[in-house]
Amino acid sequence: MHQRLAGWRELLFTPPDRTIVTADDNNTIWSGVFAAGMGCAVPAFIAWRSGRWTALDALGYAGLVAVYFALFLASGERIRAFGWTRRQPLLLLACFGVLGCAMFALSGDGFLQPIVLIVPLGYAVQIFPLIAVFPIAVGYLALLMLGAWLGQGSLDGLIWTLTGHAALMGFIVAFGRLSVAQATARHRADQLALTLANERDELARLAKENAELYAQARLSATLAERNRLARELHDTIAQGLTAITMQLEAAQRGWERDPARAHGRVVRAHELARETLGDVRRSVWDLAAPLVHGDTLHTALAEQAARFTASTAIVAAYHHDGPEATLPSAAAMQVLRIVQEALHNVAKHAQATAVEVRSTTQPDRLVVAVSDNGVGFDPSAVVATATSGFGLRSIAERANLAQATLRIESAPGAGTTITLCVAQGDGDYSLSPNGSPLMRGDVGN
Repeated sequence: MHQRLAGWRELLFTPPDRTIVTADDNNTIWSGVFAAGMGCAVPAFIAWRSGRWTALDALGYAGLVAVYFALFLASGERIRAFGWTRRQPLLLLACFGVLGCAMFALSGDGFLQPIVLIVPLGYAVQIFPLIAVFPIAVGYLALLMLGAWLGQGSLDGLIWTLTGHAALMGFIVAFGRLSVAQATARHRADQLALTLANERDELARLAKENAELYAQARLSATLAERNRLARELHDTIAQGLTAITMQLEAAQRGWERDPARAHGRVVRAHELARETLGDVRRSVWDLAAPLVHGDTLHTALAEQAARFTASTAIVAAYHHDGPEATLPSAAAMQVLRIVQEALHNVAKHAQATAVEVRSTTQPDRLVVAVSDNGVGFDPSAVVATATSGFGLRSIAERANLAQATLRIESAPGAGTTITLCVAQGDGDYSLSPNGSPLMRGDVGN
């Protein structure tokens, strides 16, 4: 019931959208011109043939018709000089009524002459709400009666004619509103089609962007996998072969001077070769099963320090403070590889006699530090040439994968300390910009 009342209210009180339905539509204009032309020409011809008109009557009627059609065309914006016809539609309709009354008074034709007022009524249906069209129709009927009285001096015989034209006006109003509704529906359908076309184009654009993003993601994944393989090869095969080479070179230099010790180095090189072979097999297996978990990380670090001491004769001590770590397996694996790379750098570059690995478990983080008493280095010089070596870059990339902060403190002659801070639980510790290690030139700051 409420919807029905709302529909009637919209029908009676809502004016048509003039941006959708306009009186300057070609079909409307020329249909009106034809109908109005018939309503003016036929009564004039009949009056002229019957001899009821004088030359002055004919001239006056022609003037009224000329003004009528000028206003009619102006209502469709065909004549720009009559701009007031668009701004003052009620005044325009009143002028049509007066002109129709005058033409009716001159012609006295009650059959076709009223058409000149039915055409403007169709124009009113297109611009006014239905509640305002009814008074206009009643006014036009009153003007027809006035024109008949002025032309004939009485209303005899016009009652049935006016009744027929009243019914015709009602039909015009209903048909006009139906046309307005159809035009509005067509406009909404066109707008919907345009919206759907725009959405289709937008979806096509998004699909293209998604395809490009997917291709970029695949390329990024490929590059990330290549970097991972490079890190694994560096941290396993390269380091293992380096250690084997160092043992064999030392055995070769001392073979004649101390055969027993040289034999021990060859045996150690053989053990390292077997360990490297195991690392290669694990890399081929793509590290599907991590070598270390968070709760066993301190044990793995202690074993790594012991192996380092045995293979390099550099004293490596490991200390752990606090409870066991609760890192994910992936993060624990990265921490172990970072410590391995740091020890490898000590053996290769630091000329140190002792190194300490210390891990500390705090409520929200794990801190791992590797300190040596070697020759140290200038961090700014290393940053400037970071692209020439893979060691520190590998450490920085692994710290990024573990979502950890990395700090490298060193100075010439003062040793080096590498500190790694990994979040546990919900902690979040960002890397320095671009995932590069934070290097400082003074130890202990």
